[in-house]
Amino acid sequence: MRASTGWAADGMLALRVEAKSRSRRMGPLLLYFYVEGLMSQRQTSLHFTSYIISPKDESALLRFFTPRHSSYVNVPRLLRPMVLNGEAKPRGRARPKPPKQTKEEMLFEFRTLLECGHREMIYRYATNLIYKPSFRDVDCLPAMDSDEFLDTCNKSVPVYVLKGCQYGTVICTVLHNYIYRRWFRPFRSEIEHYRFLCKFMTPLHLPDGPTSLSQSNIDGIVSINGAVCAEVEARHRDYDQQLASAGQDEATWRLIRREVKNHNRFNVLQPLFRALLVIVSADNYHNEDSTTAGRIPVLLVRTGVEDGLSAPVTFEAIVGKPDSHVDESSNIARTTLETAIDFVMDLEAREAVAFGLQPDPVISWDPIFYSFDNWEKRWGIPLAGPSSRFVDTDKHPVWSGLGQHLDSNAMVIHEQRNLRFEARRLRGELY
Repeated sequence: MRASTGWAADGMLALRVEAKSRSRRMGPLLLYFYVEGLMSQRQTSLHFTSYIISPKDESALLRFFTPRHSSYVNVPRLLRPMVLNGEAKPRGRARPKPPKQTKEEMLFEFRTLLECGHREMIYRYATNLIYKPSFRDVDCLPAMDSDEFLDTCNKSVPVYVLKGCQYGTVICTVLHNYIYRRWFRPFRSEIEHYRFLCKFMTPLHLPDGPTSLSQSNIDGIVSINGAVCAEVEARHRDYDQQLASAGQDEATWRLIRREVKNHNRFNVLQPLFRALLVIVSADNYHNEDSTTAGRIPVLLVRTGVEDGLSAPVTFEAIVGKPDSHVDESSNIARTTLETAIDFVMDLEAREAVAFGLQPDPVISWDPIFYSFDNWEKRWGIPLAGPSSRFVDTDKHPVWSGLGQHLDSNAMVIHEQRNLRFEARRLRGELY
């Protein structure tokens, strides 16, 4: 893997990266996070082409490529001139030093970096790296790797996407963009420790086919959800044993992911995750984009496991809603994605009022874990979190920064590209 940087003729900063991937070309501002994940997957090679960002984002982008990431990418610390847009800058020209940032500017940068990383990470595990538990393994699921374990913790509910062999990632991309934008509050959402409203999964080998919403398939998905929860608990016990037995043995410690090693107690399987699940079938998807995805029909299913909840889950709030049908006797509600997400967020808020957010955002905050230790070096005091307190929304009433740029550019590009690909498939242009 190689990377180089330089100044373009129009005063913009350019970055070119050659990475290893089986994927197609990725969009702007996804490179670092995607590269890190791909290296861990040991996938095959593809060349990422260059892209341009504005000078004001330079320091934020370069923060991605520091010595602590040397195991993933070899990037020169100093900018070297390169030919861009047909012109080359003189080699003798020094890179101007960026002005020193104020505390408010540093906090804004830190928060927007976290927003960007969180969005890309959640998107990746909802699409290309979606978890696929099989009904055949329901009695003993294969052990989750650390990434799958971390992506399951601190999620309120599972979303099971029955996409079969069609649609590829388009339905998951649309669902992700719609749900994320409904859930996310700029500068204010708690996003540390993989926290999000839901985890996407695609169940395999269901009794009545990959997309059917038959009672047999629904029962099978409930069984799969129980197996997933049991596997998360098994991973917790396994990681605790590894931590207890590691002692001072460096070789053992290196085998344990940093997120698990430092924060296993902050990776929480939420009680609501056991109690309620959402099912979306590709049979009910008719090429909606993320602006119209709220009308997609979905199922809400109660599992009957309500340990740890402040109150039982009932569908009373859905009764009488348009396009909704509640069957209390079978623990199933048929409704739209919009109504389902509202229902889940209301339950999430109810549990937070009763018990507080788990894990607690203040207690679980660790600036060293997020590599923000330069704050203490600069100001002489630890960086107090969580990041939802970093930005003064009175001074920044409009969402901006790297997270906003990712949402309004790369995520839109990915969705449009997937929709065009699916349209070509439906027209018979792909074989």
